[in-house]
Amino acid sequence: MATGVKRSRPDLAVLTVQGDGDMADEGLQEVLHAAARGERSTCFMLNNGVFGKTRGHMTATTVIGQRTKNTLEGRDSTRHGHPIRLANRLAQLDGAVYIARGAVDTAVNVHRTKRMVLRALRAQEAGFTFVNLRRERIRDLLKGPARARLLRITFPIRLPSSGSGVPC
Repeated sequence: MATGVKRSRPDLAVLTVQGDGDMADEGLQEVLHAAARGERSTCFMLNNGVFGKTRGHMTATTVIGQRTKNTLEGRDSTRHGHPIRLANRLAQLDGAVYIARGAVDTAVNVHRTKRMVLRALRAQEAGFTFVNLRRERIRDLLKGPARARLLRITFPIRLPSSGSGVPC
């Protein structure tokens, strides 16, 4: 859908926000082909390593050792294979102009990731951009008061009112 919107309205900034289960398991071919074609859009992958639909099963991006509903002892490469490092794969494609991995587990990482998001949106006019946003499950964030404060951090991003389709 993002490709169709961008091609019919090239003046718009187009972005998708998808979970890792949706992007890396169910929609892998679409994101790979969009990057290979250099589609002028931005994809954000909210990566917590579990399927939201099934409330916690392993995805293709689940890291080694991460526990899920169907990997209670943690993901094991001999039993479950290695995770797909989607950002690494996309960075190898000629149509990709900006690929980044960010995290939102500390205030410093939130600040860095905000810059990555803005860079990706600005670079979209040159080709495909992607940001892997590594995040923990909400219940994991709520284990301690310091970590719970992270939920109050926001991402204020100013978008242009009209014109070029890139952030101010």
